[in-house]
Parts: sequence; C-alpha cells; structure tokens
Amino acid sequence: MQPGFAVKSAIMSALLAEKGVTGARNVLEGDFGFFKLYEGNDYDKSVLLKDLGEDFTGSRLSLKPYPSCRMTHSSIDLALELRNEYDIDLDNVENITVTCSKMVYEMVGKPFEVRKNPQTDAQFSIPYTVITALLKGDVFLNDFEENTIRNQRIIDLTKLVQVIPDGKIEAKNMMECTLEIRIRDDQVFHSSTSAAKGNPLNPMDIDECMERFKKCIAYSRKEITQDKVAEILNILENLEGLKDIRVLMDLLY
Repeated sequence: MQPGFAVKSAIMSALLAEKGVTGARNVLEGDFGFFKLYEGNDYDKSVLLKDLGEDFTGSRLSLKPYPSCRMTHSSIDLALELRNEYDIDLDNVENITVTCSKMVYEMVGKPFEVRKNPQTDAQFSIPYTVITALLKGDVFLNDFEENTIRNQRIIDLTKLVQVIPDGKIEAKNMMECTLEIRIRDDQVFHSSTSAAKGNPLNPMDIDECMERFKKCIAYSRKEITQDKVAEILNILENLEGLKDIRVLMDLLY
C-alpha cells in the first residue's frame, strides 16, 4: 500500500459523506448481496426479523483476547490458568501436552517453525503461544514482532510442547482442549476447557475489555492521553446515547 493511500481514502470518504453519498444499498438481498452470493438465496426472512430491535444477538459475538488464531486460545487460557495457580519454572519442565480436535491440530498444532512469515507462523502455533503465555503471563501484540519470535530461548522451549489430536473430540471443535505440564520431579499440572475466553459461553466482562483496550492504546504509535482514553471509554459504554458518531471518531484521530 502506498504511504498516502490511507490518508487519501479518508479524505475521499469525508468528501463523499459531505455530499450525501451513502454506502452500498441492498447489501443483503440485492443481486450481488450476501444472501445471493453466499447463501444461494436460501434464507428465511421471518427468522432474521424475529425480535428485531429487542434481541441484540451481536452482544453474543465472540471476542478475541489474544492477537492470534482463535484455535490457539483455549490452550493459551489453560497455560495462563496453570501459570497463575502454580509456580512453574520452565527450566524444570519435562514436557507439555495439549490435546485438541483434529482440525485444531492440523491448523495450529504442528511443531513451531519460523519460515517466510514469522508473524503468521507464531500466530498460528499452539507451541509458540503456550510457551509465550507461560513465560510472560499474557499473549500480546509485541509477542508477534519478528525479533521476539526469533528469540532462541522461546524457539527452544516450544520443543517442550506436543499437540495431540483426540478422536473423542468432535473433529471441528475449535474450543475443547486439555493441557498437561509435567515437571521433572514427577509433578503434573493439568487443566481442561470447553470454551475459550471471550466466547459467549465464557465471556469477557466489561473490565477485561477495557483493560485490553487500554493496553492496545499504550502499544499504539499514536500518543493518546489518559483523559482522552477515559473519554473514549465513557462514550463506548454509553454508545446508545451518542447522537453523532463523529464525536467518537474525532477522539480516535
């Protein structure tokens, strides 16, 4: 992407909005809309319109607390849980075993290897993200910078992690997972989950979302004062009362 492309796009969008130009129409039912292109026009409008304006299903969407493939999240959750519960010295760990579905194993369960795209390699790796969680107590954006990914200690530690597909778990189940950490003195730490953090079955609360937002803001190259962060969060908490979205957008630029 050319350096000025984003700026030009933003200016063009603002000019179009000023002239009253709207976005695409009939995005769902049009000739090139979602239902025709993706669903073969096989849908029931009555189901879609049921409880419209009363039941907000968007509030039941899944949130991702970690910037990696969703299929790594259950094992990250378990690694953080065991790290918080026990004093785990990775130098004394004999092996770490993760059991999961066949799909999860095939997508993110292979031994960690840095190839042409280190960031993608790390984001789609249970061994990398589990070791990162155990080492640092979190998995965050800076853990996917190339110099961090190429840290030889982390690469060596990923070899402790073995991911095993469990035939008893439904093949495409993204969340069911077990993690076992075996220490050299024969201690074994073990935990399981059926719902990753941020899933509607295991939701993030508002405080967790706010803390994640603040951490992302701090990581950003753009300096935003604490007062402005507080103002943004206050607007987001009361979004239904906001009459002009430009008030929020101005705070973000």
